[in-house]
Amino acid sequence: MAPEVKICGLTRPEDAASAAGAGAAYLGAVFVNGSPRVVSARRATAIFDAAEDTPAKRAGVFAGLSAGEMLDIAGRVRLDVLQLHEPPTAELVATLRRGFAGEIWLVVRVAPDGLSEESRALFGRAVRFPATTGKEYICALSERVARHVRNGRADAPAPLRRHCRGAI
Repeated sequence: MAPEVKICGLTRPEDAASAAGAGAAYLGAVFVNGSPRVVSARRATAIFDAAEDTPAKRAGVFAGLSAGEMLDIAGRVRLDVLQLHEPPTAELVATLRRGFAGEIWLVVRVAPDGLSEESRALFGRAVRFPATTGKEYICALSERVARHVRNGRADAPAPLRRHCRGAI
């Protein structure tokens, strides 16, 4: 399985067309107030429409918005992916899931002592492994990824297989 690339923070239609033409699997627009790359739903639609005739999927990056606001933008922009950049809660994800049929990606910041209880509830299991920098990182695994690692599947990332296999 070839890696899928996401080009994010797009602000111009010509950049979306170029990224999709180069083979990007996902095109991303930022809906985070205060971000230097934030765009409106109208602008994001124009950006994504420049790559409309390609297989690239539309991803929206969110933080600081309510579930209703995210779902409104997702519908107007025709997003395929919601990427959440704030501490996700099970309630937020459940609300989004009821109103959104696409993928929901959760970005979780890991504290030195690991994942929060809320994040553990969302991911199912967390495995600690030492990275080459000597720091400890959390490898948050869904059951699907855990199965890939246990089975040594080729599409499980090599560092994940190498560091997490014995711990799962």
